Amino acid sequence: MKLDGKVVLLTGASSGMGKDMALLFAKEGAKVVAVARRLNKLEELSKQSQELSGEILAVEGDVTKDEDIDNMVEKAMEKIHFIEKPNLLDYFETDGEARNFAASLVKM
Repeated sequence: MKLDGKVVLLTGASSGMGKDMALLFAKEGAKVVAVARRLNKLEELSKQSQELSGEILAVEGDVTKDEDIDNMVEKAMEKIHFIEKPNLLDYFETDGEARNFAASLVKM
C-alpha cells in the first residue's frame, strides 16, 4: 500500500492502535495529521516518523470540543495543505466553505 502524497487525519494517535496506524501510514509515504489530547506523546510519535517516507504532524486536540476540531483542520491546512486545489476546493466558492465542510467530516 503506497500512500505517497496522500493525507491521513487520524484521531486517538498518541497510543495503541492509533499510534501504530500513524506510523504505518507514514511508512507508506502519507502525510499524517496525528491528533490526541497528549501532545508529549504525539511529539514522540512525530520524532519516530523522521526515518520514514512520510511525515507526522502532531496536533493536540480533543475531538469532543468544536474549537479543537477547528484548530485541527486549520493546522492541517496550514502545515501540510490538507485541502488543496484542484481537488476539494474546486467544489466550494470560498476557503471558509471548504473549512466548514472539512470540520463537519471530522465531527461525524
